[in-house]
Amino acid sequence: MSPTNVLGRCSQLIERKLGFSSNVHLGHKNDLAMVGNDFGTAQVVELLSDLYTELSGDLRELKKRTSKENWRFKLCTKIASKNRSPETRLEKALAQGAGHTHPGSRWANQVPTASGLFKSTSAVKKNVDIVRRRTHDSSYDFVELKVASDTPLYAAFEILLNGVLYLLARKLCVAKETRGFNEHSPLLEASEIHLCVLAPEMFYEACDVKKLKSIEKAINEGIFQYAKDLNVAMSFRFRKFELIKVFDSAFLE
Repeated sequence: MSPTNVLGRCSQLIERKLGFSSNVHLGHKNDLAMVGNDFGTAQVVELLSDLYTELSGDLRELKKRTSKENWRFKLCTKIASKNRSPETRLEKALAQGAGHTHPGSRWANQVPTASGLFKSTSAVKKNVDIVRRRTHDSSYDFVELKVASDTPLYAAFEILLNGVLYLLARKLCVAKETRGFNEHSPLLEASEIHLCVLAPEMFYEACDVKKLKSIEKAINEGIFQYAKDLNVAMSFRFRKFELIKVFDSAFLE
């Protein structure tokens, strides 16, 4: 049965394109091993087109109230004391550190992408964990931060879907349909967007390195090809970090 919300349907599209059987889902501990051998750049481009079509077909009418927070660029450092998620706590620690070391800041976190944008009422939260502006003002990193949850493949398609949501926002802004976005956000005028899964080395330990590199190459080439028509250069990669170096902004270079 098809999910009632658009993000659930997008997950189904991704799993079908990856060649998963109906009882296998992203996030399964062996999901990487179950990716079809024919999954490559062409399949990524097809998937991106399908995701874009699915998302754009579920947009709410412009007269409906939507959030101006989508694609905001600011630091959010508060965290509930009961929140024990390793990713959330690390992300907030990064945000707090960035606020001290880079006032004015080149950093943002928990950047909303889909608040109030779609007809599917349950599709209300889809944030980019961390965004960093590079030295070149119109170049940004979009980071999916992981510590111990999910899988590298799951994380890759989480950030890829955020990339598609970004391209949809760009196209809507070009068409002057900015009711659902913060039209003053510098993110929407970027010339380069670099999608990244950032995690400690242990997060990748169980992976087939050759297959992970093949997936990385396919996504990187596919998103570059698909995005260039919207005048933005996009890339993708898996990255590792050492916790001791995590506050050094150079770790994404």
